Amino acid sequence: MLVSSTDNKARLVIVHQSDRDLATLSYWIENRKIEPVIDRTYLLQEVGEAQIYSEEGQAKGKILITVK
Repeated sequence: MLVSSTDNKARLVIVHQSDRDLATLSYWIENRKIEPVIDRTYLLQEVGEAQIYSEEGQAKGKILITVK
């Protein structure tokens, strides 16, 4: 269960995956049929800033943490 501290609503996410679904998804990614939307990238030492940005709810895509 996912709980957001900003709106106090619980969200339940249930995912059923299959080998066929994963193969299809891999094919789409490899052939650029779909591409993830990356909003921002942070270094590991900036993870606190990334968390704050995420909690603000303004992200238009995924927030990545780079580990070097």
